[in-house]
Amino acid sequence: MGRYHAAILEYRKAVELAPDVPYYRYKLGDCYAVAGLGGNALKELEAARDLAPNDGFYHFWLGDVYARMGRPQDAIVAMEQATLYAPDDAYFNIRLGMVYYQACALQEAADAFRNAVALDPDNASYHCLLGDTYVRLGYEREALMHFRMAGRLDPYDAAYVERARRLVALEPVPIEGETE
Repeated sequence: MGRYHAAILEYRKAVELAPDVPYYRYKLGDCYAVAGLGGNALKELEAARDLAPNDGFYHFWLGDVYARMGRPQDAIVAMEQATLYAPDDAYFNIRLGMVYYQACALQEAADAFRNAVALDPDNASYHCLLGDTYVRLGYEREALMHFRMAGRLDPYDAAYVERARRLVALEPVPIEGETE
């Protein structure tokens, strides 16, 4: 537990005093997760989710710990619930896409990344994640379009330019509003 020991003790006290407050259980679960105590983390995060079943926040963090513990199917279920309760949260969609991507469910990952891009079209990282997924799906033109958009949104990040260069053999894909 190391340096998280004091925080764990404090949140345990909070849970003892107010066992029906999901936020305290979430914080205790988060401390356990950071301290590397996954089993304890899941117990508290599942309790938080059960106390607030219609709050995507608790589903999200439960899914995050499942993903870190190498339980992608459980992570997907929890993250899907999070996006059901908070469909306009771009970050929830990105994390769901990342879990799908890690589980090699690429079409589902692309769907989640597309949702995130639609919710936050000015986020270069989201375009890049979608582009990477399109590459793995074999959709090079779509990938190039998103890498170019990412580079346009964040011209100081060389990674976007490098990803686009890898696909240079394709015809240029114009970005809406761009003149050639």
